[in-house]
Amino acid sequence: MKLRTVSTVDPDNKRWLFVVIAIWLAMSAWEIYSWLTKGSLIGIAYIPFFLGLIIWRCAFQYELIVEEGRILAQMSGLGYFKAWQATAGEMRMLMPLRKRMLLRELGVSDFSHQYSSLDSNPMRVLLVQRQGKKNPHALLFKANDEFYEKLARELQRQNPEIILRTAENTK
Repeated sequence: MKLRTVSTVDPDNKRWLFVVIAIWLAMSAWEIYSWLTKGSLIGIAYIPFFLGLIIWRCAFQYELIVEEGRILAQMSGLGYFKAWQATAGEMRMLMPLRKRMLLRELGVSDFSHQYSSLDSNPMRVLLVQRQGKKNPHALLFKANDEFYEKLARELQRQNPEIILRTAENTK
């Protein structure tokens, strides 16, 4: 069975993005004016930094694919492509993410952020134990409840040892 979901763009979040870009443009214009009149380079350094931050959080599309024996997370946008994958045997726990500190308590030290800030779906996490690694790896992604429940059933079928937190077992 093959499952697939693609990140969505919430219209409200898109409006906020335009507000942030407008503020960034105004601040950039002010910093350039300050640089031209006073020669201050510190403000100029923040212009590409914040532009990069906006692009990194909002310009990429994420896709999560579950195939027989593996899960694949793909990030693409602006001519860039990156893929992350794990086998069924490496998957240890699937749960909604409510408190990030819980991941630290579970010993997670490595994170893969595979979500867009414009996606309004709830945050989810898949913990993966890589061969030869001491601490688990966390795949952070956003998915709607329907896909999450299908994903939980499919991962349980592929790896019966996986720990699942779903609506059925967390009531």
